[in-house]
Parts: sequence; structure tokens; C-alpha cells
Amino acid sequence: MFAQIKLVVCDLDNTLYDWVTFFSKAFYAMVETVVPILDVPKDQILDELQDVHKRYGDSEPPFALLEIPSVKNRYPDKSPKQLQDLLDPAFHSFNSARKKYLLAYPGVENGLTEIKMAGTKIVAHTEATVVNAEYRLRKLNLIDYFSCIYAVQDKGPGHPNPQQLKQSLRTHKLQILSLHHRKPDTQILLKICADAGVTPSSALYIGDSIPRDIGMAHAAGVHSAWAKYGTSFDKEDWDRLVRITHWTDEDVRRADHARKMYGATVPEVVLEERFDEILNFYDFIAP
Repeated sequence: MFAQIKLVVCDLDNTLYDWVTFFSKAFYAMVETVVPILDVPKDQILDELQDVHKRYGDSEPPFALLEIPSVKNRYPDKSPKQLQDLLDPAFHSFNSARKKYLLAYPGVENGLTEIKMAGTKIVAHTEATVVNAEYRLRKLNLIDYFSCIYAVQDKGPGHPNPQQLKQSLRTHKLQILSLHHRKPDTQILLKICADAGVTPSSALYIGDSIPRDIGMAHAAGVHSAWAKYGTSFDKEDWDRLVRITHWTDEDVRRADHARKMYGATVPEVVLEERFDEILNFYDFIAP
């Protein structure tokens, strides 16, 4: 007999879509375009962007490019909005690549549709920032499947046109996570269950990371499904992201600790190729 699931908690990056591929290709498309505009070496721009990422503790603040020294030195008297206009070709390159590569994995829409039709609550849990998480779910037409989105407060330089950002963030579903509570902190998952009024034993967590997602779920007493398909991506795309990562020594230590604690966790279910394989393993019901 299948376990009955009243709440699905779903990771986003590399669980619903291939974040590694789309962000790597979009980011480097932006960099390649801005190199001739600024007339500085590519590695210098990458170094400066990494410094901004580390300052904010985030590898994807949307307008980090506006804060790098090469931009400020070339355009010392320009406002953020003016800089955005001057560097528009670079941002256009980012957006074009994102449009091409930001795609839902096979079975995502079908799986979410079937789960929601069963009356099961679905919430998103991500360490992406609010603005990025919501944008991606809206772009993929997935946001209406989720009753709530647990995401991290934005930490970047801010939108150069605040009114435009205000218009784009329209959801009432957001729950802001503290920067001090990161995966695999079981307290986050237990809070999500409590907020939904569902016991951990009736909840299911779906994610692509064994230590951070599956290990956290097991420690919290929550059912778990590993999105194995989300671990398949081009090593070059991954290496290019590592080149500009925001990770500090403390981040590395935290990741090592998670691997030591939960790296050997065996997932309850493995989703090999498609998200909707999950429908074969559980009974989804209303709370």
C-alpha cells in the first residue's frame, strides 16, 4: 500500500528545471557581450563579479554587473538606471539565453497537475532569492500550482528601476526565509509542515541533492524523492558557475558538514528521468 501524501514540498533549482545549464549559459552570454563594451579582459570581469557575489552571499543578484569596478570606472557619473541602459545589450544577451534554456523538466507540468487535482497541497522551498524564484516559476507558468513559496530575501544591489520590480512581484504566496536557516536545517521543513497543518509523516520532499534535500527530509521524518535527473548536466557549465561562485570558506565547511551527516542517505524513491514518475509511488490526497 502506498503512503498517503497530503503535502508536497518541492525544491526548485534542478528539480523543476535545469538551473545549472540555463544560468551558466545566460551568465556567460552576458559576460561575453559586456567585454567589448567595457574593453577589459574577461577574467577581470569574472573576478569582479565574483567579488560582488561574495559580498551579497548570492551567485545571481540580477544586477551585479552594475556594481563592478570596471563599470563604475568607465561610467563614474551615471545612475543605476543609466548604467542599465548603457549595458542593455549585455542584459539582453542574458535574457535571450535564459529564454532558450530555462525549460521545465519532462513531466513537471503533468506531475504537478495530477497532484494538485488530488487536492494535495504543494509548496516550493528554495535557497534562491524571492525575485529569482518567483520570476522562474512565472516564466514557466508553474506558479499557480504552489500555495506558498519559501524563498530567501533578496540580498543584491537592488533593481535599478524599483517600480518595474514592484510590478513584477505580484504574488501573495511568499514566505521569507532567514539567512541563518539553510538546507539541510530540519527546522525549516518542520515549519513548512506546521504552516500547512500537516504532520511530517504525511509530507513528501522532492529535491535533487542527497545531503541537502533528501538527508534533511529523512532527519525531519518526511518522505523523500530524489530527482536524479536533476544531477545530469554538462560539467563545463558547472565549472563555469564554480568560477564565479559566492561561496565563502564558511559555506564550504557547511557543505562538507552536510555531506558527512547526510551524504550516505538513501532516498525513499528515485526519479530517474521524469518528475511525474512520482505518481507511481504515492497516493496523493487532500489534507
